[in-house]
Amino acid sequence: SFKSLDSLFEFSLVEFRKFSILLKDFLFCNNERIVISIGNKITSIASHLIPCKNKNLYSSIIFISNLIKTIDFSDFEQFTNLRKIQFHNCQIGTMRQSRFSSPPQVQRIYFLMTEIDRIEPKTFHGLDQLDDFSIQMSKISSIESYFLYNQKNLLQIELRENKIDLIKEKAFYYLKSVNSITFISNYGIMKFESNAFSNLPQLTYLSINKNEQIILSPYTIANLSSLDSIVMDNNLIE
Repeated sequence: SFKSLDSLFEFSLVEFRKFSILLKDFLFCNNERIVISIGNKITSIASHLIPCKNKNLYSSIIFISNLIKTIDFSDFEQFTNLRKIQFHNCQIGTMRQSRFSSPPQVQRIYFLMTEIDRIEPKTFHGLDQLDDFSIQMSKISSIESYFLYNQKNLLQIELRENKIDLIKEKAFYYLKSVNSITFISNYGIMKFESNAFSNLPQLTYLSINKNEQIILSPYTIANLSSLDSIVMDNNLIE
């Protein structure tokens, strides 16, 4: 239906409330930004959005709303210039180990108002250019050990207004460039296991702020040689 849209800056599908969407006829070439399915319901990405084989696609930003399937980055592997992906109001389910290993040039991943059952350890292993990661206003109950591991260029992690009840041992471990981690306005009781934050040599700022209740285990924070600011305001701490 749409081919060779080389000069299009942004493509949007907006407010097709009863539209049964199959994107198999779309062939995006040099579009800078793609906005998919605000008001629609997507059950598949890979087989419908990208029908072409042996062809690189050049969009650098993709915004996806109302996705109802488990995802992995192989859905986007032909986007060789992709830098940012944002998921909004999606039902993603479980995010599997090492399924987010490509395309390796992705720098920013944002989840907003999204239902995530679980993020398995090392889910994002292989995204070596990732520098900004955020989960906001989403349904995720725990942060697993090594869920972000050895992301060499990751600088900032933000977890805001979620329903996290457990941050496991070594959840934030061996992230050599991270300088800022923020937990803000979490709902319910949030427990940090021992060594939840460890071996983060560049971490200078840690904020655990405005949460309903937090439980800190012994040695929750360990081996953080550069840490110079901890903000722990407006929490009920046990």
